[in-house]
Amino acid sequence: DYCSIAADPDFAAFKNELASANVANLTKAEVYALYMNAYNALAVDMIIRHPRPARRLGKCISSITDIGVLPALTVWDEFAGVVAGKNMSLNEIEGLLRDPSPLGYEEDCRVHGCIVCASVSCPNLRAEAYTVERLDEQMTDNVKDWLASTGKGAAVTGDHLTASHILSPTPWFAADFTKCDGSPLAFMYRA
Repeated sequence: DYCSIAADPDFAAFKNELASANVANLTKAEVYALYMNAYNALAVDMIIRHPRPARRLGKCISSITDIGVLPALTVWDEFAGVVAGKNMSLNEIEGLLRDPSPLGYEEDCRVHGCIVCASVSCPNLRAEAYTVERLDEQMTDNVKDWLASTGKGAAVTGDHLTASHILSPTPWFAADFTKCDGSPLAFMYRA
């Protein structure tokens, strides 16, 4: 319920905490917890703060894909919010999570089952924030839930992990899964 989230003072406080987060010397778990929480909160915030005809009628939009943007600038490339004092888009946050090598870490491909683009085919949004103490458990749980739901974006076709029938039959981040586990199918079976 995006309208309720918009009215929640805790959500505004959380975004303020994201903006002032200290990212110096973070462990890999801290990086992933912080930036996955940031991505998910800011994806929801994109829906909340983008005006649409439905908003003018007093309604919130129901999907991030309802956001009207210029053809040259997708919702993923627009300013999403401030994380650790830096203006960031959703693509920039996702890029950091997919390639944390500048921070000295390797990608954890489970991130694909944990960041939520706020569309029907995306993984489910957790009802709790990712925490350093439980990160491994939480990520594994989210990936298992995502892979078990054929309507959410994950399906196996041959030896490819593909986007759901809602999107297209093209391999979804196949290079990431191959880098992490040798193949998308190996990633799925490891999860």
